[in-house]
Amino acid sequence: MAWDDRRGYVIEQIIGQRERVSLPSEFLELIFFKALGILERRYEPKLWTQNYRRTEYMCYYPGFLMDRPIIIVGCGPKNEITLALIDIAMRLRRTGFEGRSEIFTKHYTSILKSLTSKNATLLVLGEEIRATIYKVLLENPIVTFRELMDITLSERRIPSIHDIKDTIFLMNLRGLISVKWIRGEEVIQLTRIFIPTRRFKVESYESRSHAKEAFKKYYRSWDFIREIHYATHTLLDRNLKRILLRLYYEGPLNVSQFSYEDIKLLLEANYVEREGGNLVMKSFPVIKTYKLSGKKLREFSIFTV
Repeated sequence: MAWDDRRGYVIEQIIGQRERVSLPSEFLELIFFKALGILERRYEPKLWTQNYRRTEYMCYYPGFLMDRPIIIVGCGPKNEITLALIDIAMRLRRTGFEGRSEIFTKHYTSILKSLTSKNATLLVLGEEIRATIYKVLLENPIVTFRELMDITLSERRIPSIHDIKDTIFLMNLRGLISVKWIRGEEVIQLTRIFIPTRRFKVESYESRSHAKEAFKKYYRSWDFIREIHYATHTLLDRNLKRILLRLYYEGPLNVSQFSYEDIKLLLEANYVEREGGNLVMKSFPVIKTYKLSGKKLREFSIFTV
């Protein structure tokens, strides 16, 4: 929900059980006052729980970097809702409120609907800035907050201080890092290693030598940010995962069975190829997780998520 100087409160539903949602003006005034009522705090993001008429709402105000005051509100399991609210806020900081149509696509809403306690960690790594910060932490497993701020200045997309704080909060919430204060310094330590990769379906290639060449080409061009993006987005989107499972078990399938958007995303990720009028699986995403000691914890794939 947003405040517009001409129209007043603007409410837009992202996902929900009802087609349309309306909230009493008393509730809207309450949460906007909580976010904006103290002038000196308007620039700071704020996450809080608001009880109203026997319902508990999670609310997140992204700070004053937006082109207008907005508050993102959700109900449901606290940890998953918190993750969803902050994820939406970080994406809106990038596009602005007017560019929200770029974010709230069929693919993204499918991801939000699929969130559970078992797969929510994937979304923590499924946004470019958070993935970039995690990559920095892989290279620097113990780092102070100030050092992290300095290191990320050299990244292609430089995160704001709000984005870094939100990322640390979410990663700490999901157990990817631990945060301690040592001699007045905030120290961040990596606790979980996530490695995105893929498995190749050898029988989809003309020969084993062709499959081996595709394998070598993939690893020569492997990029953490790209791989974690496509892996998390594919594994969290039920439609994409369902398509890959069908292709794995049934073999080539006619493209007419699938939507243009789904085919486009799978082609971009190079999980499939188009051969004539059919879609053929070449590989599928896998994310392996380890302790710092090297002990494997679990594996996320189309068969396990």
